[in-house]
Amino acid sequence: MDVDHNKRGKTDLPNATALGNMVRAANKLKLKEGSGKGISFTIAEGTIAADNTGNAAQKFKNFVNTKEGAGICYEDTILPLATIGPGHVLVHQSVAPCKRCRAGYKAWAKQLSATIVISADDGYDGAPDNTTFIFAPTGLVFYG
Repeated sequence: MDVDHNKRGKTDLPNATALGNMVRAANKLKLKEGSGKGISFTIAEGTIAADNTGNAAQKFKNFVNTKEGAGICYEDTILPLATIGPGHVLVHQSVAPCKRCRAGYKAWAKQLSATIVISADDGYDGAPDNTTFIFAPTGLVFYG
């Protein structure tokens, strides 16, 4: 029996098998190498088949190291991607998103009515190394 993460309709998350497959797919996305200040991103559109297997269609892969000042994050320069939708979003990034960018991912998940899964290698802004973030279509956020 599969765990229902959408009990009482509060999350709109896929079932446990599909969500686990999405997390594994985000972890497997390869990052582009870069040097200096910046963040490497690989972003894919995720779809879930009837048997709960997933597919990740890569939409963006780059090391982002330019932005317009300290008040702008690297995520601000590329997100949200207009090429994503209506599927879920899978992201692997070299550094965890800051608290402000987490709010941006949360809003994007609600806008898409989709789940966003982020696999982050290095910790940042209170998130430890190797953190997975799950942004539900309803606005709930889980990480660990």
